[in-house]
Amino acid sequence: MTEFHLRRIGIPPSHPEVGNCLRLKNHNNARTTFGRDTSQSHYIDSTQYERLISRRQAEITCLETQNGALQFVLKDMSLNGTYVNDVRVNGQCVLNSGDCVTFGHIQGVKISPGQYAPQKNSEVKFVFEEVTEDNQSLEPEILAQTSQTVQTQIIIIWMGDV
Repeated sequence: MTEFHLRRIGIPPSHPEVGNCLRLKNHNNARTTFGRDTSQSHYIDSTQYERLISRRQAEITCLETQNGALQFVLKDMSLNGTYVNDVRVNGQCVLNSGDCVTFGHIQGVKISPGQYAPQKNSEVKFVFEEVTEDNQSLEPEILAQTSQTVQTQIIIIWMGDV
């Protein structure tokens, strides 16, 4: 069965227990949860910015479509927001391969859902993608090198034909 994960593309984590590749549960109605509460599927936190991440920040639910394909829906459950391609999620959204997911924002309480709010140097920035042999265990220094490339691609897609 196809597996998906969130792979770090931001700077290395300030908290030693935060992983670089966060696997997602991939069966129908399975929920993968994220937050600074250790009972979540994936623990995420920052020692640099206290309370950047909520105890229960977000969840991603795997749904099977009518044609049998997997669909992943991200639901924001936080104070400082969860961002897909630098736009604050308004409740929930469907993830597409290559989407950039960032948990929290240092100005999060001031940012409205749907608002574009880039964070160039976030330590909790990930790309949503299918797990392959090439990307399942990349080291942080390789991830930092690919971060700028992914950010450039996202900006090009966002700006379109200007």
